[in-house]
This record gives sequence, structure tokens and C-alpha cells, in this order.
Amino acid sequence: MMKKSFQLKLRSQLLLPLSVMMGGLFTSMAAHAYVAETDVEYDYINGTSLKMDVYRPSNPGTALRPALLFFHGGCYNSGSKASINGVVKGLADEGFTVFSIGYRLTPVAKYPAGVTDVKQALRFIRKNSARFQVDPNKIVTHGESAGSYLAGILGVEPAEDRKGNVDKYSGRVQLVVDWFGRTDFTLTQTTGTDCAVDWIGQPRNDKTMSIFKDASLKTHVDQNSAAFYIIHGTHDTQVDPIHSTSLANTLWNRKVDAELVLYEGQGHGFSRTIPWALSRARILKQFGIPDRLAIKKVAGAPNYAINSGQMDKTNTSNFTPDKYFVGGAAYDYGNVSTEGTSLQALYTDSRYGWNFSYKVPVVSATVYRVGLFFAENSTAFSAKGDRVFDVSMNFPNGSSTISVPVLPKFDPIALGGKNTVLRRYVHVIPKTTNLNIGFQGRVNNAFINAFSVDQTGY
Repeated sequence: MMKKSFQLKLRSQLLLPLSVMMGGLFTSMAAHAYVAETDVEYDYINGTSLKMDVYRPSNPGTALRPALLFFHGGCYNSGSKASINGVVKGLADEGFTVFSIGYRLTPVAKYPAGVTDVKQALRFIRKNSARFQVDPNKIVTHGESAGSYLAGILGVEPAEDRKGNVDKYSGRVQLVVDWFGRTDFTLTQTTGTDCAVDWIGQPRNDKTMSIFKDASLKTHVDQNSAAFYIIHGTHDTQVDPIHSTSLANTLWNRKVDAELVLYEGQGHGFSRTIPWALSRARILKQFGIPDRLAIKKVAGAPNYAINSGQMDKTNTSNFTPDKYFVGGAAYDYGNVSTEGTSLQALYTDSRYGWNFSYKVPVVSATVYRVGLFFAENSTAFSAKGDRVFDVSMNFPNGSSTISVPVLPKFDPIALGGKNTVLRRYVHVIPKTTNLNIGFQGRVNNAFINAFSVDQTGY
């Protein structure tokens, strides 16, 4: 039973202008205030009071508001709800109610205690939606590192808990914002502490692998999962970017709305300025809230639309002939019909090879959306598994290169069928002046029909 003897602590706090908090990113805005309600108890388990902090607009009006639930990081053994970033609290200025959730940590509470806690927190908020003036159907979760896993759990799990108990208050949200989260517990941690092993409390081996698999986010993704917005630093040595790229592919392959952003040169706990601008815009878009802040772009930054393998000067709906390639060969399929596109000519050519790449000139410190377009139109391949390859974004790392697999074990026929267009989009925040897209065969040669690189800004 929930402990009743707690006190609510109310205080009004002045928010600095967003332009100050985010390094001059936005046009200066007047200071705004929010009301903080701290140490709100949402559950009481085995002598432990579980609490959250609540940040609400100082002038809330009467309408129900969307909500954001924030989960701190810390390898499941450290951190607290007090570590919420000031700009996240600032969503109260956009009409949100923001909750920073505390949850039980190791070594006192092993998995799945934290999962149980955050689901209970969400249900507590929905049950008390009138008190918090929250729309129970407009909830986004956001986490960093270990907190991203907990935020993600609320995007993929069904209403019932893992023991099959059903609560009338749903345990699933509408959007998850995942920053450098560890989402696949079957993967071995190569540097630092293996947080998943410590949290689950068992070694990772053949006998226990089913436990680690069941705990992983990607295991529970289905077509009804929440939308995901995922950002990861390419040089993260604590949580490998494969956690994010693998999750994104699982979501894409199950037709779930998901966006992946790779931040070149950034490690674990990256610089927040651009990622928060992107995340904030995505959160507002989810609930149809107009964005008052201007998008920042680099004037004169190039955009590209390349028809891979087309070597003549024919223009295919603004796609230019093939260029910027390193290796590979051009192939003409001849007269072939492709489903899912009005640009038939775009898919009659491809660049293919066991190992080739594109080196595309870009400008740094802005955001690009890379579109990758495929259709398996070769008569040599007709079944699942006939052609499998990797597509990666390759980034310099001193004298070496870091390859981040954005489409690992990509099988166009298995995912889309024969003679059918498959489109994948990845966002990149480049640090250098070249974007390197690599293709590596696994079963037969890799290929691509066309790609685009467009500056979206932030």
C-alpha cells in the first residue's frame, strides 16, 4: 500500500531564456517560470518510497497537457531524479507537464525492479491525470543511457506487466526519445562496466542468454510500438552505437515510426545542444504543437540526389548521374518494372560490389538526412537470403576508422520483396567535411540504386 505521510514541496523557479541555456542556439526569448512539485510518492515497495518530481507551467490554463517522463542514467546503480537537465524542464514552457522519475537501483534492487517501477510511475500519472492536468493519451518518455532503456520499455511493452497482470491504466506511451541507450542486453560490453550483467545479477552465457534476450528492448518491438527518436554518438565506447542502429532496424522492419541520428565524433553523454534541439522539435511534432523556434541551417550547404550506377547525363527527377563513388561497378538492369515508385528509371541502374563506398562533401555542425533507396531487380536473385549485405556510416578516428552499421545484414527481398522499393533514412550530424557511406557484401555483392543527402538543420 502506498505510504500516505509525505509532504508536497511547491516552489516557483525562474527559467533562463532558452538561448542562454542552449548556448545561443535560438533567438532570445523572455524568461518564463514553472512550478516544481518535488518528492511526489508514486509507490511504496518493501520499505522504499518511490518518488518523482513534477514541473508544470506557472499559468497552466484549463486544458489537459501532454506529458514528458524523464529517466536518469547511471548504469542502473547510480544517479537520481535530480539530474534532469534544465532544458528538459523547459518543456513546461511549451505547455507540457514534465516528470523526473526516481527508480530503484542496484545492488539493492536487481532487474526487473526498475522496469516495474517505471511502469508503475506511468500508471500513477495516468490514474492521476486530472490532478496533474495531463492528457493520458499524449505522453512521451525520454532517457539517457540506462534511462533510455527504461524510457524505451514504456514504448514497446503491452498494457499487461511481465507476469500477465492487467491494469486498466496502460503501460505504453506515444513517443520515446532515446539518447545513447543500452537496448540489447545480449551484446557483450567490451569496455568499462557491463551494466546489464550487474543489473540482471547473472553472468551472460548460454544458460542465461534467454534472460538477457527477454530483457532487451528489441525483443518486445511489435507493429503497435510507440514511435522512437534515437540519437547516439559515433565514438561512444561505453554503449556501442550498434545498440541504437540495431533497435532502429528492428523498428523499421516492423513498420514502426523510428528516426535514427548519428552524432559524429561524440562519445557517451554527448554535447546536448543540437540533440536537444532535434528532440524538442520531434516531441512538439508528435503532438501537433507549433514550434516557435527557427530552424538553424548553414547557408549554401550542398544537397545531393544521386542515381547510383547511372553514368550518362540523363536527369531522373532531379537525381544526377552517379558520382562520389569509391570502387564498385555500374549495372544496367534493362527494362524492368519496380513496385512502390513513380520513378521507374531510378531503379533500372545500380552500383554494386563486394566492398565500395561513397565519399560525399558536406559541411560540419549541421544535420543531414541520408536517404538510401533499394530495389532488388536483378534476375540473379529471387529469394530471401540470396543477397545480404551491410551498409555503414564510416567516421575517422585518428589514424583509423569507426564503422557504424546503419543497415546490418540487410536483405532487400526478405524485407520488401522482389522488384519492390525499400527506403531507409538516417540522420547524421557530421564533424568533418565528408560523409562516407560504405557497402560490404555478406552473401553476394552489395548494391544501391540511389541515395540522397539533404541538410535539414536543427
